[in-house]
Amino acid sequence: VIAINYISGMEDINIISQIDFKTYFNISLRALYKLRRLITMSFIFVVIEASLLSGPVFDWEVQSWVLVYFIGFYGVALPASVYFACKRNMNKTAALRESLIYTINGDKIELKAETMSSSSNWQYVTRLIERENYFCHGTYF
Repeated sequence: VIAINYISGMEDINIISQIDFKTYFNISLRALYKLRRLITMSFIFVVIEASLLSGPVFDWEVQSWVLVYFIGFYGVALPASVYFACKRNMNKTAALRESLIYTINGDKIELKAETMSSSSNWQYVTRLIERENYFCHGTYF
C-alpha cells in the first residue's frame, strides 16, 4: 500500500497499469474466501456435523457424503464458477484488457484508458494499492 501526502502544487505522477488474467483471478478468489466467509462455511459445517452426530443412527457413509458435497461445493464448484466468471469478464469488459493510465496530483487522481476515463478527489479516496503489474485505488460514494 502506498501513501501519498496531499501537497499543494505537486507534480503529476503518471502510472501505467494493466492486469492479467491470473492476477484478476487471484484477487477474485481472495474476495470470495474472506475470513467472514470462511467462518460462515465452518459454522455451517459444524451445524451439519452436529445434526448428524445427534441423530439416533450414525452412519459413516452419510458422513462421507457430507464431506464430499461440502468440499466439492466450496473447494471445486465455487472456484470453478469464479474462474469462468473471470474469463467472461476479461472477454467482455474492455477496461480489464487495456492499459490504464493513472495521473496523480495534489488535487485528484485521474484514470484514462481507450474506452473510459474517471477522476476522484482525494477526499473520496480510501486507499491506493500498487503491485508489481497493476495499480488500483479505492473510493467510497
